[in-house]
Amino acid sequence: MAEKVLSSYAMPLQMIFLEAMDVDLVRVNPRTQRPHYSIEQNHTLTFGGFLQVFKHYHICPDLLSRAQVLTLFKSLDKQHPSKMEVHDFMAALAKCALLVFSSVEWDRQYPTEEQKMRLLLLWMDKNSRLFKGNGSKLCKSVAVVTDSQVGNTPPHQLDRWLSLPHIESLDTALQTAFGYYCADDSNAITSMSFLRFLRDAGLCDNANLRLADIDVIFHQIRSAHRTTPLPQTLCFDEFYAALGVVSSRLYTSTGSSNRCFLELLNDYILPAMAHMHHSHLPLTNAHGSWRERWQQLCALKEVLASPSIRMIFDAQSTEYTSASINVVSPPLPDLAKTKQDQLQAPEPTSCQATAPFGQTVISPTDFLSSTKTSSISTALVPPTSSVLPQTLKSHSPNLHSSSSQPRATLEAQVLDELQQLSQHLRHKLQQAPPDASSSMIAEGASYTLPTSALRLTTALDRLSQELSMPPPIRRLDFPDNKVASSTAPTFPRRAKQCQPHTLHV
Repeated sequence: MAEKVLSSYAMPLQMIFLEAMDVDLVRVNPRTQRPHYSIEQNHTLTFGGFLQVFKHYHICPDLLSRAQVLTLFKSLDKQHPSKMEVHDFMAALAKCALLVFSSVEWDRQYPTEEQKMRLLLLWMDKNSRLFKGNGSKLCKSVAVVTDSQVGNTPPHQLDRWLSLPHIESLDTALQTAFGYYCADDSNAITSMSFLRFLRDAGLCDNANLRLADIDVIFHQIRSAHRTTPLPQTLCFDEFYAALGVVSSRLYTSTGSSNRCFLELLNDYILPAMAHMHHSHLPLTNAHGSWRERWQQLCALKEVLASPSIRMIFDAQSTEYTSASINVVSPPLPDLAKTKQDQLQAPEPTSCQATAPFGQTVISPTDFLSSTKTSSISTALVPPTSSVLPQTLKSHSPNLHSSSSQPRATLEAQVLDELQQLSQHLRHKLQQAPPDASSSMIAEGASYTLPTSALRLTTALDRLSQELSMPPPIRRLDFPDNKVASSTAPTFPRRAKQCQPHTLHV
């Protein structure tokens, strides 16, 4: 089916192919040559020229990344490994159309390969000036599809996002940011304004959402309101539902729960709203107004993190669980938390014992009981055998097992054993020197401890001071796996400012 479309536009595609080649190789006008000119002249195109074509028509990086373009170039069965002919170029465009428009949303509205190919050509030539009649033929082929096949999202999923619970303080803050992107005096935003909002929030990049994904989400919400006159816009309630669809795409591990909407607000929307407000402030009293706005957003974040609000969103999501399609699949990682998981990793404290995976923590008292106590300089070397006695295993909890004791009990046990170790070593240091130096003491010579013993004494003093200090106070606003190292008040930091951008039309 795609070959039929490509053969009908062989002339303009050959022109694009010749224009991407080196000027020294093509010495004729590409617009006036017969369809098989490039085949007769054995013209070939390198990967650099192929990538230049995709960048010129905004296929890369808007629809495909550079790595995907390289994979597409290598996947072709070419006669030359590093070059492609014109028929290889057309085959690459056909594969590109199937790759870009292969999701469920595109398959419902554009099920055939011919429609996908025409859709890619429409992306390259929006006004159908180069590919004559392509847009009208695509519209005619889509018009025969019934209304049940056109819907990009099942009705129960659209109802789920259109019926998201509203919080008064959240609606007030979102409506303020929503008004910044409304055109003139209207109460709705266009697709370009919706794209600009997500880009200012840091969501429009290769790691999160592509331009094509945002366009699909916009038309998913618009599909239920086809009677609205052009230009197609979103009101605030539809914009609210569109954010819910965005959150479901980014936070895939939450399943049918609507908590993904709260995660999107906390991670992206609320930090960006402070900068949106700051960019629209007057020059007078800009700093004070921005600080007040930031405090309001911090208070709103605390409200959204409350258990009552989370219960509201969880209760709302259970109504549509039975209507959704049950698909058994392994959990997928969240796209939006690829960088935040590294920041939220638990940091070991001074009172936390660590051990390699699969090994147990050896109790210091039990280990000292099995070593020789006659010499101070004897090194403490753990046993090389992987099979530990049952007595050691009973006193040494495994930190990596699922049945480990609570953190508080474990810290208390480690502190107690460290205190016993400190007392034992201090007692050994206070004993008489070895027999080799007893004659020196008898003769009246002064005996001084070696340097290693002095260092050990200093280390024991520091350890005693640390053990005498009270345990660190846990902050209420910290997660369970984080411990505040001090009680000093912390102030909110300003989120990273989004760089200005321009849209490529």
